[in-house]
This record gives sequence, structure tokens and C-alpha cells, in this order.
Amino acid sequence: MRPTAKSTDSTKKEWKVFTKNGKELWSYTILGEGEDEQEATIALLAYEQHCRKSAIHVHREWR
Repeated sequence: MRPTAKSTDSTKKEWKVFTKNGKELWSYTILGEGEDEQEATIALLAYEQHCRKSAIHVHREWR
């Protein structure tokens, strides 16, 4: 039996999505997020992308 759209919608989780210039760089589920995890992720992505931390944008979405 194949799942219906309604049954799959209930399995979605909330994610934090990190982007630069509209391109997704990284994401993780908010469930179990550490206290300073967002700030550490922004710092690491800025280092890897050779940009300022302010160039990394964060939003939440359900996936």
C-alpha cells in the first residue's frame, strides 16, 4: 500500500537552512540542536565560503 499525501505530510521535520546569495549551503533538523550550533555553523560556512558571517542567511522550513 502506497502512503497518501496526508500521511507523508505528518513526517515532515523543521529544518534550519543556511544560504549565501540564495544558494543553500547546509541544513540540519532543529530537533536536538545545540545551544551555539547555529552560530558555529555560520562561522564555519563563512570561513569555507571566504565571506563575512553576515553573508550567511538562516531560515527555517518544513521538509
